[in-house]
Amino acid sequence: MPTISKIPGFALILLIITSCGQKAFPDERFTFSKKYRDLIIPYRFGDTLYFDKENGEVIRIKITGSDSILSNSKGGFMSPRPYKEIEIYCDNLDYHGPNAKDTTLVFINKYPDSLEQSCHFAVMNFRGGINDETDSLISEFRPDTGKLFKNCFVIKNVASDLGEGPHDIEYIYVQKTEGIIALQTYGGNLWIRRQF
Repeated sequence: MPTISKIPGFALILLIITSCGQKAFPDERFTFSKKYRDLIIPYRFGDTLYFDKENGEVIRIKITGSDSILSNSKGGFMSPRPYKEIEIYCDNLDYHGPNAKDTTLVFINKYPDSLEQSCHFAVMNFRGGINDETDSLISEFRPDTGKLFKNCFVIKNVASDLGEGPHDIEYIYVQKTEGIIALQTYGGNLWIRRQF
């Protein structure tokens, strides 16, 4: 009799183990829209982004790598929500505050169940993102009389706990196909990316 009572428990364990390795969604549900892919394309391993201030000061951000993560399994009680993420890593060379070294500059993610996509940036003590393809999109950005950028995202810092001093970054400006083009501090100073 004891052997027969073990069979349902064994069957349940076998069912849980075999269901954990199954794909939850087809591959095409993880494809990013062109607008989100364009937000990470401008960054290449080894490149250094230079941002200049009017007084000649420079901020340098070096691209140190990239990574892609895909989680697409179903079953089991501990399975994470399926998602895909592409990350671009950087080293903030001229910033010595917390969270300055070997950080994620930008990442995009997608959830295949809802098809929700988003893009997030981390520049020095700045954290902010785009949760919708038209979120904070402006048609023109003119940081000075000699420069005009079209179709830019204006992204506000949402990590006030990392600092809101006059030299901390309040906004970043991101052009869809060129990446980050300017940084603006809480003190109102603009750091404009050198011509690319």
